[in-house]
Amino acid sequence: MQRAAHRRWVGARGERLALRFLRWRGYRLVARNYRCPEGELDLVVRRGVTLVVVEVRTVTQDHLANPLDSVGEAKRARLRRAIKCFLALEAPPHGRVRVDLIGIRLYSFRRRLVWRRDAFPVCPSS
Repeated sequence: MQRAAHRRWVGARGERLALRFLRWRGYRLVARNYRCPEGELDLVVRRGVTLVVVEVRTVTQDHLANPLDSVGEAKRARLRRAIKCFLALEAPPHGRVRVDLIGIRLYSFRRRLVWRRDAFPVCPSS
């Protein structure tokens, strides 16, 4: 499998695992791989009145750092812009909006998931 195709497969697998994990905890899918000119949102889920935007990071090699550490300030800014776009066009909030990060490590015969709830504010304080 070529490198780009493998990366897409790994990312899609991680998103499926993350969605299953969230559904098992009572979250309902609102949008998946939402794209707008400002960026992409991996998963948008809802539980009660809380809308949760989930960024999923998946890695396959054990020697890599924590996958959640790869969400730097530039990625956070892109996510914030995409969230604003999503809320304006698709789902005006009538409750709380938060951003969660899910990091998944895929090993040969097992996987490890780390969930960072409320990872960073949707609107940074000025």
